[in-house]
Amino acid sequence: NSGSNLKVPTWFKTNSGAFTADAAHVIADGVINAIPLTDVNTTGNTINNVLYAQFNNVSSFSGGTYAADVGSTSVLPVSIAYFKASKQGGEHILNWKITCVGTATLKIILERSSDGKIFNSLNEQLVTETRCLQAFTQSDAAPLAGINYYRLVTISPDGKKGYSNIVVLLNKTNGFQIISVAPNPVKDVAVFNFTTIKGGIFVFHLTDVSGKNIFTKKVSVTDGNNLIPVDFSGVRSGIYALKITSGDGEILTQAFTKL
Repeated sequence: NSGSNLKVPTWFKTNSGAFTADAAHVIADGVINAIPLTDVNTTGNTINNVLYAQFNNVSSFSGGTYAADVGSTSVLPVSIAYFKASKQGGEHILNWKITCVGTATLKIILERSSDGKIFNSLNEQLVTETRCLQAFTQSDAAPLAGINYYRLVTISPDGKKGYSNIVVLLNKTNGFQIISVAPNPVKDVAVFNFTTIKGGIFVFHLTDVSGKNIFTKKVSVTDGNNLIPVDFSGVRSGIYALKITSGDGEILTQAFTKL
């Protein structure tokens, strides 16, 4: 709905059916046929540099999204729709899409790191709102030997910075690398971030501290960066190791704690 300023955003779930994004359902006081949800994470926490929201005691979910009253003079926030990486021969190809409606110009910095901690600028460009309507592609023709971490930094005219998720590629002829597991300790579901030269069927073996196999799972992965969610809700609390075996027989292990 039109208004004079950007109102406080509100998370919600619909009572039944899918959310309808029109003026009949989103009114000045809230969302019709929906109940608000309280975000218990209010400190801007991230997993792999991606902001997330946490909601407790939700027994069912029929639909929902994020709503706010936006006025005609309001400036919408810059958001990164996606940031992906792939290999083409000896080059690393980075693809992304950014929404920057209401921003006259936006500075975009593509950064690279060898350790995931210290990043250096690989490419910088100043784009207009019109240019943001199109997707971006950038090639890293001379990637670092071994692991390459990439991320985007956006800087608005007022100096506000935004960061994308981190994607990882390996610059070698074979193998794979486990990047992280989050969250750790794990409560229910953990996301394993790893990158591989060659995709295919990988086997995940979960073992406890005595070496006993808890479960085995086959996972289909693609070339490049992969985010694989694994459900540990039925696993008892303790210290575990997830052994990942590639189609070529290479084995890497990631230890973690289950709450």
